[in-house]
Amino acid sequence: MLQQIDKRLPILMDLRSMGTSTARKRVARALCRILLATCACTAPFFAQKTPACKGPAELEKAIASHPSAGAYNAIGAYFGSQRQFSCAISAFESALHLDSKSWEAHYNLALTLLERGSAERAVRELRIALPLRSDTPLTNVALGTALRQLNHLDEAIAEFKTALTKDAQSVPALDGLTRTLIDQKRYSAAISYLRNGPPTEALQLNLAIAYSKS
Repeated sequence: MLQQIDKRLPILMDLRSMGTSTARKRVARALCRILLATCACTAPFFAQKTPACKGPAELEKAIASHPSAGAYNAIGAYFGSQRQFSCAISAFESALHLDSKSWEAHYNLALTLLERGSAERAVRELRIALPLRSDTPLTNVALGTALRQLNHLDEAIAEFKTALTKDAQSVPALDGLTRTLIDQKRYSAAISYLRNGPPTEALQLNLAIAYSKS
């Protein structure tokens, strides 16, 4: 839409050269329609709900009667579970519009962005979320996952290790860490982490891969 406006901006410069006032008014009306459409596209989620983004009745009612960050987080989680990622992103952004320091909104938005393949933006959201709840390993695990997707492997390893300082038995942290070590062909290091890890299917698979390649 912004590209459309850019293409029509020269018309503003030429309005005075139009032959009649009718022609000038016609062009001005067209530009107003474009600008209004752009504003509608960038309005908060709660100002531009569409039928495609209709959630459970009780959540819709809660948002209509008392819009809050918690309500938008809840409906965003619902949309995420239905893989309606655009709707989920809009909901989490609306939560942040109401409470910019909501760890849940930043974290959930980042997870949804990861599902959409927007790892760079997910990293930005997770870096904001980190100091909001520094005690949980979840943010570090998600950040490590996003960094791994971007092939920033050393940074990813650092985040997974930080997560393990908060929960030494975190399966997602051990999984992410050992997968990343295997990516770097550091098989012995991966094995050393996995030997005493929880006997989950994912970690046992990583251990088998590391042994097979070492």
